[in-house]
Amino acid sequence: MKNRRDLMGELVRLQTETSPGIGRDLELQSNEDNIAWFVEDYLKALPVILTKKVQLSALIDSVARAVYVGNRIFYTGAGTSGRLGVLDASECPPTFGLAADVFNGLIAGGEEALRNAIEGAEDNRDQAVSDYHTCGISPNDVLIGITASSRTPYVLAQLETHFRFGGKTGLIICNEKPATEYPFVTYLVDLPVGPELLTGSTRLKSGTLTKIILNMISTLSMVQVGKVYKNYMVDLKATNEKLKARAVKTFMELTGEGPDFSEKLVEEAGFKLKTALVMYSKKCTPAEADRLLKKADGRLRNLI
Repeated sequence: MKNRRDLMGELVRLQTETSPGIGRDLELQSNEDNIAWFVEDYLKALPVILTKKVQLSALIDSVARAVYVGNRIFYTGAGTSGRLGVLDASECPPTFGLAADVFNGLIAGGEEALRNAIEGAEDNRDQAVSDYHTCGISPNDVLIGITASSRTPYVLAQLETHFRFGGKTGLIICNEKPATEYPFVTYLVDLPVGPELLTGSTRLKSGTLTKIILNMISTLSMVQVGKVYKNYMVDLKATNEKLKARAVKTFMELTGEGPDFSEKLVEEAGFKLKTALVMYSKKCTPAEADRLLKKADGRLRNLI
């Protein structure tokens, strides 16, 4: 572990640790002025994602390939970054009809760290390697590290381990860095986010851009594997009344049919929207629709 003086020198060189040119007197300004500063700063940061779209696209392709052949995706992070990874992973099963273990989130300090700060967890490389070996990951899976600062030891130790075993690795950071600093990273997405309005608080703008990046990774990779039709969640798991209503609403929008007919057919399909749409298009039973979907690799566009 680095000593404090070395770490201070490291932080000084990070863009996310520098003080912004505006907002230095937050406590002297009105709420309205501070809100305007926040919005201005966030809007200014959003376009930096476009500067890394080639790298991000390559990472998305890698995720899609892994899921398509039956492998898994693991996010790893500490603090806010870890929580965002767990959040994105937990939202994939209901959104895309995936098994619960396709997208996974690892966080330094374990489940308790989802709600509480676990002191020292992000610095523990030994625990990182132990967690890596016990989480069930294989070299065929993709491991994506998330660290706004670009330096979290827990994350980097796991990426180094996975790469050493022959696995594909991605790294999302909120400081611009040369790829040569991370020889164990296959896909580096280094975002030049810049200073935070609250100096060094990367739960703010960095956290927001990280959430957007994770949204893109999970959503666009699932588009590639056929979990999306047009811009609809056709593989959603209708596990509550709101989602059942959404399935019927989507059926109506895609077919032009009325609510009574749509609800009856979607119910007959067991609220499996893809099945209902194939039943409608092919005038077939739920079992036949499922058979056609399986033959079409689950890609609805090949059938309707």
